[in-house]
Amino acid sequence: MHFPKNRVRLCLQIIEQQFIPALVIGSAITPNLRNHTMIKCPRCDGTTIKAQNHYEFYDIYECVHCGYWTYLKSEDCCRNPNYIVVVEHVDHFTSRVFYQCTSCGYVNRAKCLNSKKYSELIEAEFDEHHSSDRKKKKDEEYNSLHRQFKQYQNSKYFKYYEYLKSDEWRAKRDLVLQRDNFTCQNCKLVPADDVHHISYRTIYNEILDDLMSVCRHCHLEIHKSFFWNDEQSH
Repeated sequence: MHFPKNRVRLCLQIIEQQFIPALVIGSAITPNLRNHTMIKCPRCDGTTIKAQNHYEFYDIYECVHCGYWTYLKSEDCCRNPNYIVVVEHVDHFTSRVFYQCTSCGYVNRAKCLNSKKYSELIEAEFDEHHSSDRKKKKDEEYNSLHRQFKQYQNSKYFKYYEYLKSDEWRAKRDLVLQRDNFTCQNCKLVPADDVHHISYRTIYNEILDDLMSVCRHCHLEIHKSFFWNDEQSH
């Protein structure tokens, strides 16, 4: 079966139909994908976020300030999308036309293309095996990250940052900032943004002498490691 390629006509049809906004890159059709990002930490409201893309379908986001991390779906496709128009023959009388990524097999069957407009742009048959493999790989990534995140949520580290959101901690924090005249007690130069634990021996039942007001820069400098323990001073 011959599948003609007419990119000029394809671009005109995309503009005319406006079914899926798209970019044409080389010989690939790349629909604009919905990106998912974390721009603000839900634990400390920090905005310095480090992103990692070790996984194919999910991004890992970590707050540089407090160490909170989570995972989010990177986009609707994969890292290197390469879209073509394919056809799926449902039966002898019915067929459906849509985009499929040749890199990962992604297809959105809910967004079928106009068969008449795109009939001459079809390049291949729908690859169901490739699509199924993609779903399997994505599910494996999700299950792995979900297990890791559950372990993180059950850790004392997560419990600690949940505590920092409590009314009890916020009341102590306000008292310490007032005591220190809202000035960083480390550099003595700028206003304080945070309240730092000098020791974690009395964690969740702190006395004010174990706490000090610090600016964000000094706080980041003090915190040298990602994890903490009860005996370590941060």
